Amino acid sequence: MLCSMIGMSTTVAHGRLAEAEDLADIAAAQAARVEVAEQSTVPWCEVKADLGLA
Repeated sequence: MLCSMIGMSTTVAHGRLAEAEDLADIAAAQAARVEVAEQSTVPWCEVKADLGLA
């Protein structure tokens, strides 16, 4: 209904929503890369040991 009110087809609206979601995913990935570069990562063997799985 909103799409017809603003003169936009449902297909176009879904396409724009998908583009917005893609941009959000890209921004999150870039932020994660910055965080890894600044703070490094925890080795998997250390994570398993902390959880009592090693």
